[in-house]
Amino acid sequence: MKPTRKRFALEQLESRQLLAAVGFSGNLSGQVGALVAAPVSIDSALGVRAATIRIHYDPTVLTLSQENVTAGSAWSSATDTQITTNVNQTTGVAVVFLNASTALTASNASLVQFGFVVRSGASAGIVSKIDLTEVRLNEGAIAVTPLPIAGIDSTDGSITVSSPTTDLAAQITGFVYADSNQDSLVSSFEGISGCQVTLVDVSTGNKLVTTTAADGSYQFANLAAGNFRIEQAHPNAFVDGGQNQLVISVTSNQILTNQNFREIAIKPAFISNRLLTTLVMPVGSTNWQNSIAQSSQTADSTPALNSLSTDPSGAQLSPNNPAVNQLQSLSSLSAPAVSQGEGEGNQRVESKIPAAQPASLSVPQLTKRTKAKGNAELIDNVISTTSSFE
Repeated sequence: MKPTRKRFALEQLESRQLLAAVGFSGNLSGQVGALVAAPVSIDSALGVRAATIRIHYDPTVLTLSQENVTAGSAWSSATDTQITTNVNQTTGVAVVFLNASTALTASNASLVQFGFVVRSGASAGIVSKIDLTEVRLNEGAIAVTPLPIAGIDSTDGSITVSSPTTDLAAQITGFVYADSNQDSLVSSFEGISGCQVTLVDVSTGNKLVTTTAADGSYQFANLAAGNFRIEQAHPNAFVDGGQNQLVISVTSNQILTNQNFREIAIKPAFISNRLLTTLVMPVGSTNWQNSIAQSSQTADSTPALNSLSTDPSGAQLSPNNPAVNQLQSLSSLSAPAVSQGEGEGNQRVESKIPAAQPASLSVPQLTKRTKAKGNAELIDNVISTTSSFE
C-alpha cells in the first residue's frame, strides 16, 4: 500500500471566513454635563486591518463631537492607525472609519470609543439607547456575529441619566505658547492656535479632546474631582520647549489654571518671505496670524520637513543658538485656525544662516525697509543674510 501524501498550501488570512463578536459594552450612566465613554468592543480583532462602524443615538439627550471619537485599544499594536469620523448631531448619526497597514492581534479589546456628553436639561432616570446599526471588518471579509441591525438587538448600548451632584464644576485651563522672550510666561501674541490637547481620566481612561483657540488657550469644564493627565500634540512647526504631558489632581469644584505647554520658535523650514512683507503687517494683525497658521498647518502636513531641528551646519536649534535667537520674534504670534491655501503663505525660503551672524535685524527694521523699498527681491536678499531654510 502506498502511503498517502498530503500537500500543504499557504492561505491568505483575509481569504478565511473569520468571525468576530462586536457590540457596546453594557449599560452606562452619567449625569448632566458629564462625559460618558461608550466603547464598542470586539472579542477578537485578529486579522482586522479596517473597520466601519455606524451608530444612531438620541441627539436630544446626548451630544457627540468628532474630537471625542477615538480609536480603541485594539489598535494599540498598530503604529499608523487612521480614523475618520462623520457626526451629524441633528440626526444623531455617527460613522467611523478606521484602518492600519498591519493586521491587529488584540482580543477582548475596543474597536472605537465614543465620548458622549449628557445634554443640559436631560431628566434624571432617562435611558438613552445607542443603536449599533452597522459594523464591517476588512470590507466584509471578516464576518460579524451577531450582525448589528437598525433597531433593538443585543449589540446595542445605553446611557442612563443619573441624578445630578454638586461635584461637577471643576475646570482646567491653560495655554500652548511660543516663548519668544524666554521668560516662561504667556505674553501677548505668544499663543499658538489649533493645537490638540487631550485630557485623560487616569482612573477610567476616558478622554476629552479640544483644540487651542486663537489666543492659544484651552479649557476643560464640568469635571468631577480626580486624577488627570493632560497631553499636548506638539505643533511640528515649532521647536519643542518643554514637556508635552502634565499629570494633575483636581479637587471638587476647583478651577485649575496655567496648565501651560511651552514652545520656543518656528523651525526655519516653515518661515515664509510673506511674514516680512507689508501684506501681512503689522505684527499681530489678522493677516499675520493667518500666515503663521498656514506655516503650522504646512508643518503638520509635511512629514519630510517635520524632523528639521538643526541648521545647515548641524548645530542644534536651542535657545542659545544664534539661528534660533533670530527667529524668536517670529515665533510668538497666535493664529486662528484657517484652511490651507495656495500662494505665498506656503513658500519656503532657500538661503543660508552665517553661524556668527548677530541677530541685528528685528521685524520692525525689516518692515521699515520693505515699506520703503516695496521690492520683493529686497525682502529675499534681507532674509538670505539672516536665515537658513534647507
